[in-house]
Amino acid sequence: MQLIVDTELSKPAKWALDQLNQVFLSRSESVQERSTPESGHAILVGVADRSSLVDQALDTAGLQCPEASESLVIHRVDEDRLLVAGRDKRGLVYALLEVARAIELSTHDGSPLDGVHPAVESPALDWRSMQLFLCNRKL
Repeated sequence: MQLIVDTELSKPAKWALDQLNQVFLSRSESVQERSTPESGHAILVGVADRSSLVDQALDTAGLQCPEASESLVIHRVDEDRLLVAGRDKRGLVYALLEVARAIELSTHDGSPLDGVHPAVESPALDWRSMQLFLCNRKL
């Protein structure tokens, strides 16, 4: 499997890409990180409007990554190539982790990309979570 990354990734995106690598290694799949694609299975990884390969794949597919921050696109470009893009670094992290989980849960028969479903998503809320810490101290 080729992981095609033509721009510098943020530290969180590199971590998420490493998680994807680990999933492939657990399936005994060889992984090669490249800046340009060659023949064979490949995942195009990047941030929309910052990666020329991602922008070209989005244009070819007739898709746009939503403008909202944390948005993502997961799309099968053809039988051998998968596009994984985010609007920003967080969107890319969410997209990479979604793909990693889909591959992890897929059967080991056939292509590891067969279990990945297409998605064009934006968060419904500005806040992903909220934490409330209540302290009940005796006085």
